[in-house]
Amino acid sequence: MESNSDFDNKSTIEQSTKEIIRTFAGKTAFKWDNYESSPNLEICNLGLTVKKCLSTDTADIARSTSGYTEGIHIFKVNWPKKKRGEVAIIGVSTDQVPVCRSQIVQIFDSNEVLLGWDIVNNQSFFNGNLIKNYPKDRNPNYAVPENFYMILDLDKGILAFRTDDEEFGFCYCELNSIFAEQGIKLYPVINLTSAGSEVTVVEIHNSSHDPSKRRIGMLLEMSVKWRMLNSMMIHKSSDKVNVILQIIQEFLELNFMVRDDLWMYKTYLKMMTKLDDTRALNLFQIFSLTQIRDSVGVQCFIAVSRLMYYYTWGNALFPIALVNQKCLDTIIDTFQIMPKLSIAQDVKSEILVNSIGLLHNLSKVTIIKDEIIRKRIHGILENYCDTIAYPPTVCLISVMTLGNVLYSDNRQAWIVPEKLLEILVELTIKAIKEGHAKFSTMYVFPREALETLLAILDCAENCHFLLKRNLIGILNDALIQLSNDNVCLELAQQCLNKLFTLIVMTHEGKDQQYRKIVKVNGLVDVLKKLDERDFNYLSMTSKICLYKIQKFTIGKIKGECILENLSRRFLKEYINIDNKSYLLNQYDKCYCPVCHSIRNEAEGVSHGIPPRYHSLPIGWFRFALKIPSQAKSERASETWHRAFHGTRVDRVYTILRQEELLLPGEMTADGHRIKELPGHYNNDNKPEGFNTKRIFVSPSLRYANYYSPGKQWNGCTVKAAFQVLIKPNCYNIGPETIGVKKQIDLMYSNYDLEWFTENRSSVVLHSLLIKIEKNEK
Repeated sequence: MESNSDFDNKSTIEQSTKEIIRTFAGKTAFKWDNYESSPNLEICNLGLTVKKCLSTDTADIARSTSGYTEGIHIFKVNWPKKKRGEVAIIGVSTDQVPVCRSQIVQIFDSNEVLLGWDIVNNQSFFNGNLIKNYPKDRNPNYAVPENFYMILDLDKGILAFRTDDEEFGFCYCELNSIFAEQGIKLYPVINLTSAGSEVTVVEIHNSSHDPSKRRIGMLLEMSVKWRMLNSMMIHKSSDKVNVILQIIQEFLELNFMVRDDLWMYKTYLKMMTKLDDTRALNLFQIFSLTQIRDSVGVQCFIAVSRLMYYYTWGNALFPIALVNQKCLDTIIDTFQIMPKLSIAQDVKSEILVNSIGLLHNLSKVTIIKDEIIRKRIHGILENYCDTIAYPPTVCLISVMTLGNVLYSDNRQAWIVPEKLLEILVELTIKAIKEGHAKFSTMYVFPREALETLLAILDCAENCHFLLKRNLIGILNDALIQLSNDNVCLELAQQCLNKLFTLIVMTHEGKDQQYRKIVKVNGLVDVLKKLDERDFNYLSMTSKICLYKIQKFTIGKIKGECILENLSRRFLKEYINIDNKSYLLNQYDKCYCPVCHSIRNEAEGVSHGIPPRYHSLPIGWFRFALKIPSQAKSERASETWHRAFHGTRVDRVYTILRQEELLLPGEMTADGHRIKELPGHYNNDNKPEGFNTKRIFVSPSLRYANYYSPGKQWNGCTVKAAFQVLIKPNCYNIGPETIGVKKQIDLMYSNYDLEWFTENRSSVVLHSLLIKIEKNEK
């Protein structure tokens, strides 16, 4: 029962919030967005209000759709005192900070950039570390008013806060030199930890030198040109060729201008696909191919192919639209025409590089990769690896593309010509040292070089050759010189892991050559430093590399497994399930770094028809579950794909009793109705035609991990997930929906991270996964 004063306060709070929304809604481009926020948060009131409805063990972030590198930005904040919880942070971050954290105490990793003000405890934080008490000289119990302002002045590099009546002083300085002048955008963020937390934020002033009006103006101008270009391409206007080529060149230049502005890049891609689903572009490419024996036809074909090549980078929208319009058939036709074509070799080489480069980008989308394999295009690419018949650039881009296209099982027999391996080694060394390596008309960056090496190293023969070319030393240099790039660091570690797996398998510590390599390069010390990093996956892979080095240098691993006993104890004490009813203990398996290294296994395997790669659940303990008889009769363990489903620890028993995953809206055996996650689409908030009644899983355990909030138990954080079998051709593939812009899992594009189906019988529980980590003091 509420007191009268409580009721009056609540009315005042609601009135204040409504006043802000009524005043500013529709007048500002600033919004919180479901795609930029933790799935545990709800965005409402036209994108201006953030709520946390459920109690979780996570710190949940909402990030704005707008990021800034310049100008003065003032935000009006309404944060009711009774809706703040234990920690309530407002501030700014880069787009690299994940929107959901499993531990409240350590909110952000040290290698991610977030700075903010905790208005409950009156403290300022940088990357989760306390910087100072703020506002200065205030009583520790000072209560920040419900209405205040955040001022982000990137011309002077200042983040400050104030109310209508008083200034609080600078919270942070020098943001311009650290971020803005480096072109790094800062995004307003909110961090909520407690159920019932709620805040409304609006931008009331924006003095950017590059305001949204200018962006919108440029968008409108290019939209008109895109329509004009489409019209001319459809009509094959021979008298307008120069205009067509000029407009294509403008779009090529635009690609580099907007690629770092995610909103603009996505907007242009939507514009270019929405008009006619790239039909005109594909038709003009086909027409140009028929005219390719003419110099004008060659010019047009190269220009339109390059446009496709550039705009298929880093997204799935444009590639899927192109493939839907039979783009792959045109690429095959191009390959078939090339041998018969009497044109200069450098022109022929340029055509091939653009076409194969386009394939390279297309193949990063799983459903397109399957189609490339089905059409046997990989066989043509293997022919283009012939260093005698084709120029080195064509051979190199073919190898890089095959690294994407081939399934991991096929890569085991993929022997790359030694000449190409030599070229790749030289380019990798240069790219690591200088940031990129120019090779004829191509630029190779460290990440691309390391991704290609990672694919090549699935073949033992390639490994042996590269070991003789000091690849371990080169990768060690990468760990040292690329220390600020977590993606490249992890790729280099995974390359080392594959090499060490081979060494252990073939030598078992008997070969002095490899002991010398490790000692000369000081690799052990480098890996030990990486093991100390806060980034979990770098630390995990470093441990595995160090254990494997021990195995082939001293013949044994010095370490002990603690995960298995903890997991069995937790299952017995907390979940308390009947082993005989659900578990097949003889197939249980520990994937802690020690046990995984002792078995000397790879980091992932492929299952199903067609094969789908999935990473092993390293760092987790696997409890094998009994498979239903129907799934056994279909040989699901051999023929179905494998994926993961993150869940709350307290829902494990219910799911096991149910013996399957349920669709939203269905009732569990204990009377609980399955609901869509807060902040996700539901019946009242969804795009037209979108069905929310689906089961969602992921090929990436890293991604599923975001949906598994930690449970505190005996000084540890415990997480739970299920590994499932999912029937091929019975599910669709979609992008991540948690708002993390950086790549979540190196093995998968962010556009392939959600697999969903409306048929629950096509998803079978395979095993229960438990991860237990001791809390830091």
